[in-house]
Amino acid sequence: MIPAERIDHVSNKPGLPNAADTISVKHRSGGLSRVSFKSYESGRKAFEGTAQHVIWLDEESPLDIYIECLYRTATTGGIMYTTFTPLAGMSDVVKTFLEPENEAAAAVKHISQCDWSQVPHLDEAAKAQILASTPVYQRDARTRGIPQLGAGAIYPLAESDIVVPRFDIPDDWPRSYALDVGWNRTAVVWGALDPITKVAYLYHEYYRSQAEPVIHATGIKAAGEWIPGVVDPGCLGSSQIDGRTLMEMYGNLGLDLQPAVNSVEAASTKCGTRCRPAG
Repeated sequence: MIPAERIDHVSNKPGLPNAADTISVKHRSGGLSRVSFKSYESGRKAFEGTAQHVIWLDEESPLDIYIECLYRTATTGGIMYTTFTPLAGMSDVVKTFLEPENEAAAAVKHISQCDWSQVPHLDEAAKAQILASTPVYQRDARTRGIPQLGAGAIYPLAESDIVVPRFDIPDDWPRSYALDVGWNRTAVVWGALDPITKVAYLYHEYYRSQAEPVIHATGIKAAGEWIPGVVDPGCLGSSQIDGRTLMEMYGNLGLDLQPAVNSVEAASTKCGTRCRPAG
């Protein structure tokens, strides 16, 4: 993309003679522009300390590198691009685009999603051949740029196969929630059971990190204080605070909890059996 006559000098990476580290390019102003290449494997510190006018992150970066690169453009009024297939699903980086924390964050970002219809060098036969070898749960990500479950998926299902439009849950349907506790991640998912069809619907979630039990309990009760729940039996051990169990602490905060059956293989098999295409 850079005309060869504009390249003033190329510096190679130490120990990698065929890999470029920095390129000096003659600018139309008469000066030199500098193009530098870095890898994510170098870690966040390798991206520190330099002001940049343009940064292009090719393939999804770790969040700490993404944030560090944003700060590299702070003093230049620069711009940053990131291009990737969202195989890691709703990762922290993807959320900064699709679920910005506020209007100010959303206002300074632009999203372009590319699908196969915009890839002219792939013909229909090639698409069909590639798609046949692609896991079902990755197809929307690879062909439409829609975040999916990625390589760590437990069940070989596309999200579109099990998601239904939101609807009002009748008051007489039994409900419950599952709680997984931890300082770095505390997560809750709520479910409701259709008593006639026996179809279970997951309809609400709570997810927060680095907060005290009283904060989590308040968020959980906001979804329906009367709803009972089950919790990872690992919380029956003593907490690191004062010897009380986390289950006891959450119970004292008003949650109706029972320990869950923690058989991973049996639970995974049962969930997989119940998952079937929506509609």
